[in-house]
Amino acid sequence: MARNAIKKNTIIVFMLYILHFAFSVESATWTKKTLPVTNVDLRAVHFLEDGKNGWIVGNQGAVFYTNDAGDTWKQQDSGTGVNLNGVYFSNDRSGCAVGIGGTAIYTTDGGNTWQNAKCDVMNSLFGITFSSFYKGFAVGTNGTIVTTRDGGKTWISLQTSVATDLYGVYAKSNNIWAVGNGGTIVMSSDGGTKWQVKNVEVTDNLYGINFLGSYEGYAAGAFGTIIKSSDSGSTWKLLTKIGGEAIKNIYAIGYSNIWAIVGSGALLHSTDRGRTWNPEAIDTQESLYGGYFADWGGWIVGDNGTVLSCCPISAVFDMSSTEFILGVTSEIIFNFKITVEGNPESWQLAIKDKSDTVFKTFYGYKDISKEIKWDGKSDKGKVIDPGDYIVSFSATDSSGFKSVSPTKTISVKTFKPKLSVFVSPQIFSPSSREETKIIMKMNLDKNDIRTKTFNILKDDKVIKTFINPPDTFKWDGKDNNGKIADPGIYNFAVSIVSNAGGTLESNGVIIVDLLRASSKVLVITLANIFFNNGNATLRPSDEKELSKAAEMIRKYSSYSVQIKGYSDKTETASDLLKVSMDRANAVFDFFINKEKIERQRIIVLAYGSTKSDKSDIRNRKVEILLVAK
Repeated sequence: MARNAIKKNTIIVFMLYILHFAFSVESATWTKKTLPVTNVDLRAVHFLEDGKNGWIVGNQGAVFYTNDAGDTWKQQDSGTGVNLNGVYFSNDRSGCAVGIGGTAIYTTDGGNTWQNAKCDVMNSLFGITFSSFYKGFAVGTNGTIVTTRDGGKTWISLQTSVATDLYGVYAKSNNIWAVGNGGTIVMSSDGGTKWQVKNVEVTDNLYGINFLGSYEGYAAGAFGTIIKSSDSGSTWKLLTKIGGEAIKNIYAIGYSNIWAIVGSGALLHSTDRGRTWNPEAIDTQESLYGGYFADWGGWIVGDNGTVLSCCPISAVFDMSSTEFILGVTSEIIFNFKITVEGNPESWQLAIKDKSDTVFKTFYGYKDISKEIKWDGKSDKGKVIDPGDYIVSFSATDSSGFKSVSPTKTISVKTFKPKLSVFVSPQIFSPSSREETKIIMKMNLDKNDIRTKTFNILKDDKVIKTFINPPDTFKWDGKDNNGKIADPGIYNFAVSIVSNAGGTLESNGVIIVDLLRASSKVLVITLANIFFNNGNATLRPSDEKELSKAAEMIRKYSSYSVQIKGYSDKTETASDLLKVSMDRANAVFDFFINKEKIERQRIIVLAYGSTKSDKSDIRNRKVEILLVAK
């Protein structure tokens, strides 16, 4: 019964907070491909690992080439008219083909030109493989095994005790296996120097051999015979005998998928390492011979230009952003759903650095429908270091075909907080219905902000709070109770917390220039200017505050200036009135000498401790008044 679980129209969508991944996974049936020439019998096909560059060979020296994953094929001039039975390419430049009568040809330019190789046998050659770029093997009639050590330019015969026809060959590192008539399997474990005939339970002709990993081998041949080895090819036992037509080739991919090409125009597939087999639905009645299977798909060729391909799964994803900012981005949310006819076998999303070290992996099996969140941490729970990371997505269907998406890069960056606050005007008069505009500029997107707090303080006490204000807003000079703030210098403090817990902070000064409607006097309150016991010396911090007061004095140029000095009753100085005068004169001297305020505008007054009812060091101060003329 034909397999009816062919996957179609599968879609994966990943939606996320900072990054948006959109994955799509699609499946396809076996489809026919068209060659420039169709009346030629084809015998073998080989692709590079990229799945894009491939070659087909056949009778009468036919060679065809694709560089677009088989969408289009071009015929190449092989320079020979003999039937070609096998082809192998090491890269997109170097390849070889073998055929009838000891024919061996090679190319070093991707098949644009082919040259005859030197081969010391006249026997027909069928199978060909390479274990490295320069080292290859081909097998043929009468037990022929030839090898090349120069990439296919020269082929020399190897001596074995086998005289039967050999059809298939497989190589992995120094291990080489060849199969042929009468259930023959011959193996070399030293790169082809010595060969041993292996014990096989069957005597049917064998035409193809392949391995699933390093230990598990499969060979197939006449009457639907399939044998298996679980010890790297040392011993072989009958797995199944389907009967009927011969199996021309067998291929193993993934973890458990085996494909068998039946000469009569059928294809068998096992998903459980050969325990059970099902025929695939392929649209051909032609005899089939060669194939190529990889985790990304399969190709089959046969008589009368028959070319079939199956690339049932493809994975593609897009990202809406390429940055993950530590301390700002709290998480990436992956929302995705896969719907297919049948079950997807597995998928994997990997985040790794440029050295290919995987830091975070998400994966799933069968029913894939869930939400995944990535918090910027590795599989071990460690916050990953800043740098560029590669994101890849792969999906595997139940046939064992796997698609690996083109990779993309995420830049993981450390959050470098930048916040600037501008106040304009810095000095304003609420009583005159003036407002001050506050502008906050930051390197943080509004969608990344959890909370934003703007506090205005007087003497370290919050008088006005703005919760989550816009980046530009105004203050009318009123406190949280709606009362116009007293004149003076006020501090502001901004705190912005990101979704990931990062914090931006800034502070500065706003000066309230408050002139009460009922008064012609403007009092400039000096923040934190208090003198030591009996002392009238200004500190650097005091001079900074006085410079701000000087700005107000210059603004109100038509006002006269009164500087009032005070002292505290608890001070030990003998003349508290003199101390208060010294303090006022110190401010006077600063305004005249450093701020260049006009001398004639200033009046200096001393009050000693007469204005203080209680003993308090805060009375060791100076007041500045602007008086309208």
